Amino acid sequence: MVCDDLKDLVMENSTSAFAAWTALQHFFLDNRAAQAMFLDKEFGNTVRGEPATCPSPNTTTASNRSLTQSLADVDEPVKDPTLTMYVIDSLGKKFEVQAEIIQSLGKFPTFAQARSRLMLAEASMAKKARNESAQALFV
Repeated sequence: MVCDDLKDLVMENSTSAFAAWTALQHFFLDNRAAQAMFLDKEFGNTVRGEPATCPSPNTTTASNRSLTQSLADVDEPVKDPTLTMYVIDSLGKKFEVQAEIIQSLGKFPTFAQARSRLMLAEASMAKKARNESAQALFV
């Protein structure tokens, strides 16, 4: 369903369904280059390495994945190794060891592999913290 304002704009000079469809297509796709530039700049300027702004690998990977999907939607896809490098670069000191391990692997991991490893490390850290706090209660 097309909103009334957009319908009025598209139907203004359209005499057929094809003309209306073409006008709609142009309306949404004509700004693709500008949108790609904006998204690419946003992706490149994503704050990296600050624990306050990147609290967990899951938050970081979801944010980066959303931006890369938006870039793909405007025909400017981000390659998987590039996304993996950005995610690794976005990790704060808390995940410094995991970042070094991922970088030292013989074959650079895919985004999905890196994300999986980071989520496992995060879960392990949370479990360790719970165990330490439970032990502190018994002391």
